[in-house]
Amino acid sequence: MNIKEATSLEHEICAAIAACKSVEDLNEKCIEVTKQMNFDYFLYRIQYPTPFTNPRTKILGNYPLGKPTPKATNHRTTGHLKIDSEQPKSFNSTPITSRKIESHSKIYFFTQSAKKNDGIHEQTIIARTGRKITQPELVAVRALINSITTEIYNKLLAIDGQNTKAVVLTPREKEILLWGADGKTSEEIAMILGLSQNSVNFHHKTIQKKLGTSNRAQAIAHAIIKGYL
Repeated sequence: MNIKEATSLEHEICAAIAACKSVEDLNEKCIEVTKQMNFDYFLYRIQYPTPFTNPRTKILGNYPLGKPTPKATNHRTTGHLKIDSEQPKSFNSTPITSRKIESHSKIYFFTQSAKKNDGIHEQTIIARTGRKITQPELVAVRALINSITTEIYNKLLAIDGQNTKAVVLTPREKEILLWGADGKTSEEIAMILGLSQNSVNFHHKTIQKKLGTSNRAQAIAHAIIKGYL
């Protein structure tokens, strides 16, 4: 692939990604796009920050061995992996693998990683067997991947927005969270607000359910991070 070919593909590919209606459609389209770019394997991994819990992660693609390089930010790199006798089984048992992998094959890959301003980590990999990535091809692929990853990010954001119910905290719930953030106990909040302690505890449980958290500290952190307070 050269720059001219990449440029002619860019509009077509971005339009196809933008037209996807679900994560499953998006995954299939990304694998199809990979073949259009003359590669065999694709991986897109996005990690969203979540206070005090395991980060929420989405992974798209058909690359079956995970990341070929250590986590990195704001850089691009290319290289190859030597496949040993244990790895081909992993590749060949993957239903969407596009070609058979033999022992001692080499997988040539391009990877791009970035950390966004809002704490989101993003990584993209394309790879193939048997043929090196040339310098002109690398230049073309870099430009195309930038556009593709932007479209994937925007599409995932749109899909999540459609599937995520908006969280609405009542004025009383916000008041209780703010006093909790100030270090007050349920008993103290009850005295301040003229409520029973049971009522305060009930509000805390309702807040945790709305925010999908398991304790008060998480609820306070989520509410602050996500701008509910």
